[in-house]
Amino acid sequence: SPPATAPFDRDPTSSQGHAVLQVRTALMNVKKAAIVALGNIAEFTDGSLRDHLAAALDVLRHTADYFHHEIRERSALALAQLAHAACVAGAGDARNDVYNTPGAAAAEARRTRKEPKAVAWTKGAVTSRLGDPMLQQYVDECVSILIHLLVEDTAKTVVAHAAEALSDILGDVGPAALLSIPHSSSSLQGGGQGADRRIDAAGKQQQNGGGSDDGSRATNLDRLCRAVLDLANGSAPCQTLLTADDDQDDQDEAFRGAIPGGLGGDDEDGDHDNVLMDNVADLCG
Repeated sequence: SPPATAPFDRDPTSSQGHAVLQVRTALMNVKKAAIVALGNIAEFTDGSLRDHLAAALDVLRHTADYFHHEIRERSALALAQLAHAACVAGAGDARNDVYNTPGAAAAEARRTRKEPKAVAWTKGAVTSRLGDPMLQQYVDECVSILIHLLVEDTAKTVVAHAAEALSDILGDVGPAALLSIPHSSSSLQGGGQGADRRIDAAGKQQQNGGGSDDGSRATNLDRLCRAVLDLANGSAPCQTLLTADDDQDDQDEAFRGAIPGGLGGDDEDGDHDNVLMDNVADLCG
């Protein structure tokens, strides 16, 4: 039988040997709250999470592939917050000046109710680089996981959150988020595991020796462009497939809307489309 902490269980009222999985919403909410807390701690502590960045990314690497779409949504947003924290902690001379003045970052955050961008970058500066190669790899991993969600996820809300998170990273880091640079060991180790890990083109974890990989960021840029084009053309998996990620109410609405003279089905799906395409448009801009 499943452990007591499992997020789902068999329905004790099931009959005739058919098992029905029931999501334990209380535990799901705890998991969501933990991911939100992790992201907020990373974003609003001005780089103080440096020693835990690798462990935090390990957690989000797994939760971004979680079976429930709400967990994947929260993970996508938290990945952007981790990238911000990593840049504030390790960008060095490339870091925004507001973080080099004691107390200024907190004052600015209170004034704008949002953290200032982590890196001082200029629009159109295609030669922009993050000074720390390990930091560059860390941001690359966050971006790669998010692009994987854009390309593969079948839930519109997850893809919308992934597009939003990518927009946040690009606004925070600038062109360096998608430009190629050799990867090597550096001071941003975060527990000693980061130098041995990278995310491949499918968003999966691989082992390497910390050597250079000039093509990985160009591959991310190419995959991102293809994903945006698929979304614009309405041919992405989240726009063509209906899966278990959709709530039962959404499936019922879609079914009723497909019946001539039926009720519902279009409004809610249209709302999802509007949010999704708004976020994709923001990502293009």
